Amino acid sequence: MTEYEPRLGDTVEDTGLAKVGRVMGFVGPYVQLRPVGGGIEWDARVGSLRPVLLTDALRNGVAAANARSRGEGSTVAQDSIPVDAVTMRRTIARVFADDAVPLTAEELHDLVLLCRGHLMLLIPEVGRVGRGLPEGDVRRTGALAGIAEARRRLDLVPDEQPRARVAHARRLARSVDCLLRHVEALGGELS
Repeated sequence: MTEYEPRLGDTVEDTGLAKVGRVMGFVGPYVQLRPVGGGIEWDARVGSLRPVLLTDALRNGVAAANARSRGEGSTVAQDSIPVDAVTMRRTIARVFADDAVPLTAEELHDLVLLCRGHLMLLIPEVGRVGRGLPEGDVRRTGALAGIAEARRRLDLVPDEQPRARVAHARRLARSVDCLLRHVEALGGELS
């Protein structure tokens, strides 16, 4: 029997975590997965993946959404999480550093994950403060446009070429910077 080789867009189960997701990309020995229906992405090794039917994945996703709506999910308050601007700025600086030593594939992978995590914290915060502004306010429009662009960049699957991965990391870092500026300008919560 041959080992399963996932492809972009495949729906798979991560048997190590008992989670179902869609293949979004490949970084070294890891496969980047996103839960069916959206959510926080994770990385898994190819050996822990098995293909599943989309109908099974959707059934599992609906069951998980129902559990969350009944209060069985996370108990974290959704009001506001203080944004650690200093850490985010350090990540951005590292992505754009012009050192003589280029980033290794592992360092680049870590920076992409950090930028993705930063965006997942920033998007709700910018949305919260942006939606508090009146309709037609230029700052509101800019903030919501920044969120839309960040979401598009989160959905991108970079080519496997090193230059494409660096470009992807830089696009994500630019979105982190953009949303940080919106949080600062609109008086969002910073730590």
